[in-house]
Parts: sequence; structure tokens; C-alpha cells
Amino acid sequence: MIALLLALCGSPAQDGDRWFPARVVLEGPTEGVRLELGPAGATRIESVLLAGERRTVRVPFASGPREPGAPASTPPEVPGARFEGWEPRSGDWAALPAGLRIRSRPVPASERTPGAGLATLSLLVAGGALALGLRRRPALALAAGGLAALAATGVELRRDDAAPRPVRVLEGDAEAESWLAVTAATGELELPADVFRVETDPVRVELEYSVALDGAGERSVRARASRARIVAFEPFEPGLRRLHSELNAWAACAAAWTREPGEEWVGHGAWGLGERLPGADPLAAAPPGWAVAGLPQGRRVLLALAGEAPPEWVRLVGFE
Repeated sequence: MIALLLALCGSPAQDGDRWFPARVVLEGPTEGVRLELGPAGATRIESVLLAGERRTVRVPFASGPREPGAPASTPPEVPGARFEGWEPRSGDWAALPAGLRIRSRPVPASERTPGAGLATLSLLVAGGALALGLRRRPALALAAGGLAALAATGVELRRDDAAPRPVRVLEGDAEAESWLAVTAATGELELPADVFRVETDPVRVELEYSVALDGAGERSVRARASRARIVAFEPFEPGLRRLHSELNAWAACAAAWTREPGEEWVGHGAWGLGERLPGADPLAAAPPGWAVAGLPQGRRVLLALAGEAPPEWVRLVGFE
């Protein structure tokens, strides 16, 4: 393992972007390198190279040049790894419609069920029974009840620490004919191959990229930021799929909502593939708050839950 101290920009870009691709040359023998970015984070590259082997890899950093073409400090050469330069992005964030760029970010879905878990209730019941059995010995009964409460608290804390499931949103604008896929997770996220932007919430949290390379040069990238929300953006093309009030040619939707200009959201319940949009369902649940926030008021909008494992939503502005 080799550590590089990069004298790069020590904080994220002003617009919140944390994805800065660059070229790094690896030289064997090595099993991997870790490129430190100070408070911004680090990039870990896992690649086994024998003595004399060399590989040029494209990897992301959590910090980099503020503007395209702007100068940025580069790390010194060290045995086993050498920084070669910044790479162009695969997508142009600024070229996307502003309405897509400013939409609310997805909130990962919690796997935690409301209320106390079965293990917690079992511990409390067992502790209560033990305390009742020791009622003639108040000190022991009090100790047994306290230990049961402490154990139950530990179980609940572990449940709270469980990372929520990733959630994916397909963002569409019918007028601009533009689409964007946005995936969010808490703490850790495996990034899609075509990712061109990454954000964290909070912005100035330490972010680590872990890049795994196999012998054929294929790579996988994971982003980690403790207790922070990580959001990845990638291009999306719906192809022949489409959503229209007269026909669902996309996927079976577990739930769908629409909002007319200047009106409230209306729930329609489940929307089957190949079917017309159902009428209003008075028993439909309200849509998630994050999913309806900040959408333009003057246009018709569709929100649909098109997948549940993991959750995949569709937000289409200009729905007809």
C-alpha cells in the first residue's frame, strides 16, 4: 500500500460536485495505492501488479480543478504511482435543463420498520419476567431490569445504524426531451459506469472512492462517506419506453400520482403496464415529501414508483 499526499484543492467544488476524473499510472510491484486528499477524502485503487508491470488507470477524486482548464496542483512522483493529469468528464452538467439540475435529491428508503423490533420486545419481556421473579430481592430485580433495558437500547441503536436502501430516480422533462438518472444512498454507494457527477450531503464531508481493477482492466467504483447521503448522476435514455395518460409503455407501477398546474397532488394507485392511467383513488397514500418538493408549478407532473427492489421512481415534468 502506497500513500500519496495530493496537493490538490482541499475542498469540493463550489457547486457541490465531488467527481473529478484523472489519470494515474501504477507501477508494480504493488497490490494497491491510496491517494490522500486531506480533509476532502481519498481515492483507493486496488490492482495487483508484478514487478515491471505498468497500468494507466482513470480514477475519480473528491476534489480537483474549480473550472475546466483551470490550473490545479499535482502530486509529486512517488514509487509505484504517478499522477498524469485531469480527464474530461463524460457528461456536461451545465448543458442539462436547469429544471433537471435543481430538482430535489432522492432520500434513501429506510429498511427500519416503525416501533421496536422483535428482539427488543423479547429482551424487555424477558427482563420484566426476571425482575418479577426476583421481586423479593429488590436490588437484584432492579439490576435485572436495568440490564434488560441496556441490552434493548443496544439492539435499537444497531437497528438505527443500518444503512437505508439506495433509491433511484429517473428524471424527465418532456418539453426538453431530456432525461437523467439519479441514485442516492447513505454511507456507501456503488457508482454506475456512466456516472459524471457525485454530490454529498453535507457537502464538506470526507469522501473516499474505492476503485477495484481486475486483470482485464474492468473496474468498479464505490463511494463512501460516513453517515452522509451520496448522490450519483448519470445520463439516461428511455428508448422506446414512454408514459402517457392513455398508455403506460414503461413498466408496471406500484403507485402513481399526478399534479395539474396550480393544483394539489392526486393519487391514482397502481398503474399496470399497457393500461391507461387510473382515475383518482381517494384511498391512495400521499407521495413522499422529497419527491414532490421544488417541482415547477405551471406544468403537469407525473410521479410513479416503477420498481421496488431497489426503489425506482420516475418524475416526469410535462406529462400528458
